[in-house]
Amino acid sequence: MLDLNDFVDKAGKLFTLPDLCLQLNHLVNDSASSVDEIARLVGIDPALTIRVLKLANSALYNHKVPVVTIPQAIQIIGTDELNNIAISTSAALIFKGVGAKKINLQDFWEHSVFSAILAKQIFKKVTGKSHGVMFVAGLIHNIGVLVVLERLPYFVVDLNQIIGDKRLPSEHERSTLGFSYAELGSEMVSRWNISPMLAQIIKYQCYPFNGSAFELETVILNVAIGIADNILEGTGSSNCEKYIDYQILNELEVSYQQLDSLIDQAMDVAPSITTILHG
Repeated sequence: MLDLNDFVDKAGKLFTLPDLCLQLNHLVNDSASSVDEIARLVGIDPALTIRVLKLANSALYNHKVPVVTIPQAIQIIGTDELNNIAISTSAALIFKGVGAKKINLQDFWEHSVFSAILAKQIFKKVTGKSHGVMFVAGLIHNIGVLVVLERLPYFVVDLNQIIGDKRLPSEHERSTLGFSYAELGSEMVSRWNISPMLAQIIKYQCYPFNGSAFELETVILNVAIGIADNILEGTGSSNCEKYIDYQILNELEVSYQQLDSLIDQAMDVAPSITTILHG
């Protein structure tokens, strides 16, 4: 069996967020920071600026007025959302191409992007508020898989056991590795030191009622992943009653009809978002 901390110590040298992204996270969380400071920092990296503006102008936000500058993006979507876009796009680049020789990365990332969009939409439906952390959580909830594939050259993974409606429980991963992919992904995020909430949501994604300090967010991520599992298998939104427990939706105060609508919206948006992040 592998030791989680030792595994992450070595993997962390391969998968780190850019310094600029970490600086941005620090600025956004500093109440003394100004919009101009944040805009200037993002503007240092032209590639990051382009990715941020592309996402800010995407159907994910559906603004009537085009966002053409970083200050405008901050004004329209806010500094927190800008920060989460930067983290999302940076994480997508860090892991771009990782695992390509072992799994179908197109399926992997389509599942992740769909989970991200839906987690963001469900949270807004439930709370009436936007929370960019939900998009980031959905996007990178399964990065533990990619880290294992990169760190263990001879390790074989069946993608159908990780995503889709036939996925195996996390106990299977623990019995094989000594830890679950979710635990590994959570520890990686913790080492990035960007958001304790993000690390918690990812850690408890499979068992949202087992001690997460952010239960609502974790439940929503769990539901989004469950839907993505079935959408990937071609079940379709019209059959979501077959795989989403009524009691959970009742607690979230979301109906099956509302969920169907969110699924349809996510399916429309997902291809363009996937292209922006991984195209």
